[in-house]
Amino acid sequence: MHARVTRISTDPAELTDDLLAFRAAVIGQAQASPGYRGALDLIDRETGRAIAITLWETEADLRASERARKGPAGGGPGAPSVEAYEVVLRDLPPA
Repeated sequence: MHARVTRISTDPAELTDDLLAFRAAVIGQAQASPGYRGALDLIDRETGRAIAITLWETEADLRASERARKGPAGGGPGAPSVEAYEVVLRDLPPA
């Protein structure tokens, strides 16, 4: 299993709106992609920092989902940082 980790930092007052926009833009597309295995959103309401993690069955699925994302990656202050990792431990109870 593989994970994409996206970190954002925003004004704490705008965090909820920014996360809703992120979910609308990214999660819906991810759910329709082959190999998608779930997502987690982690937030710190005091600082405005958030981490979104999407899980993928294979590295190829993760890479294919990156190519399918629309729009430029962007850059500069406040731009999301994106990293990919191999998941070596997954201990989540059934939902």
